Amino acid sequence: MENLTRFEVREEGTLRMANFFVAETRADLYEAKTYRWDDSPSSLIDCLRSCEPFAWEVHSLYSAAREDLMMKIEELKSDLVDHGEQVKTLLDELRSMPEEPEYGIEDWLGRIDEAYFKSVVVEGLREWFLDSPDPIMEDDFVSEATPESAAKKYFEALDAQTLGRLGVVIVDGEFPVSSYYAAELRSEIDVANAAAEQFGIAVRFVSHVE
Repeated sequence: MENLTRFEVREEGTLRMANFFVAETRADLYEAKTYRWDDSPSSLIDCLRSCEPFAWEVHSLYSAAREDLMMKIEELKSDLVDHGEQVKTLLDELRSMPEEPEYGIEDWLGRIDEAYFKSVVVEGLREWFLDSPDPIMEDDFVSEATPESAAKKYFEALDAQTLGRLGVVIVDGEFPVSSYYAAELRSEIDVANAAAEQFGIAVRFVSHVE
């Protein structure tokens, strides 16, 4: 049988998708959800809805821009004779930027010029993509991109009869508030492989080597 999907079986039975690419940077983790985000402000806005950590970082850029604007206004207020009109213009801009990013981000991105978009927004986000995910803030997203989560997702898509023939069980928390979620092989590896071959199931199991 061609196109077999292989799974490693840990000692306790937890399944891992073999040869799974483990993300090391945010680009590895989120790039598929933010395709062509840097084409234009409107493309970036579309991506805010598909990738929450990406949206958090764009919100941070918005807040930083708002803070810079406030500081500039305070500096110019010391000389209203020479800068009165400029302060008025900047105050109007500040009023158009609500303190909470989610209420002003789209309007702000729609107003910024191309030079600012490329030099500040795009460059800032490119640096963010090159970093590793935050182990605390982005833990939920990282845990979804592991060999174990990939195996669980694969077997969740199979019907109960197929799972029974293989001896695979889906575990959604061993007990209340448990954080253990996995697919487990409850039969012997050779028995599971024999069943897969007998019933034409395109999977094979091997022992995981640490």
